[in-house]
Amino acid sequence: MLGGLALLYASAQTLSGAIAYALPHAVGRRAFWHAAPIGAAAIVASALGHSEMALGMVTGASVAVLSLVPGVCKVMATSEDSGAAVDSRCAMLLGAVLLLWVIGLRAEINWLGAICLAVQGLLLVGVWRESADVRRPSIGSLLIFVLSIAVAALASILAVHGAVRLRGELSTLTSAIFAAALVTPVLILPVLGECIRLTEEHRANDARIVQTVMAMILITGILPLCVAVSYWRARMLAGGVGEIAFPYGTWRVDSVVLVILALWIFSGQSFSRGWRKFEGMLLILIYGVYLISLAWIGQYL
Repeated sequence: MLGGLALLYASAQTLSGAIAYALPHAVGRRAFWHAAPIGAAAIVASALGHSEMALGMVTGASVAVLSLVPGVCKVMATSEDSGAAVDSRCAMLLGAVLLLWVIGLRAEINWLGAICLAVQGLLLVGVWRESADVRRPSIGSLLIFVLSIAVAALASILAVHGAVRLRGELSTLTSAIFAAALVTPVLILPVLGECIRLTEEHRANDARIVQTVMAMILITGILPLCVAVSYWRARMLAGGVGEIAFPYGTWRVDSVVLVILALWIFSGQSFSRGWRKFEGMLLILIYGVYLISLAWIGQYL
């Protein structure tokens, strides 16, 4: 498991280094590149029959990228441009997380729910336009992207198998805790470094767009793919269950926290310049409470 997590970090970090050169100004595509290793890990987990882990990776990474990452950026930022205006396209996140919460009422995500989430993603693609001067990534950068995703997929196999074996000896290591407390921080660290650098370069708005669009890609793109892979696996096994179970803890914790964070982004509100570090500490606190709540529910419910 530790070897798989180390490879996951190496894959995400390598891809993050290539992004700065390949896509210096295409913030939407940067978000896609950052979300790709997380997507590879979630899809592999779903293909291996651990769909709850896949769901935990998607929701856990979304919570982290909307709370921990901007929180640390605001606390550590030394530039006066640490406050980011909200892009109107990012307000679409609220519709996606509310839809996810409603889907969770069924305690599962079936093909219909996956299609509804995917439609939300297509709406984002339809309204998103990068600036005209954005250059295309080179062949070398695309090769790094493909190799990094391949390594992430291989690392996910090792990490998931290791977690399953460890769970047999450590009952408190639930799928949700493994995904949110171990896999997610490993894959989010490169994104955190990237957003801190953008903030210091007076591009806090770009950093915020990367964070929000990443969450949109994970919820409306990666999660429907995980459902499709789960149905494919069920068909191959002739009798398996295609729907992805939506555990009570994930619905009551992850979904609710995502709705709260999306409402904050949708409102466009932010603390004044002198209170931005306090806002950052508040976001970090929200992430800490999220992890504690997830562990408590997983252990006692």
